[in-house]
Amino acid sequence: MFDIHSSELALVNEFTPDRGWTGEVEKKLEDLARIINLMNDGQGPDLLGICEVENQRITQKLLEKIGRYDYQIAQFMRDQI
Repeated sequence: MFDIHSSELALVNEFTPDRGWTGEVEKKLEDLARIINLMNDGQGPDLLGICEVENQRITQKLLEKIGRYDYQIAQFMRDQI
């Protein structure tokens, strides 16, 4: 999931509005949040793992859309193989 705001990665991969990417990421976040909230009989999962997210800002936006303020971000980054 790419952030459409400029960052080193976004500039390299051209995922910015200047290169044709739009606010579709907001719809994607809303759709993901809706599905996540349906899990576990509508309570949402106790633990949620996600991968291939560009940055913590996008992860935080997803959490806000989920609306579970008891969730916390635990981040593990590995060097590229």
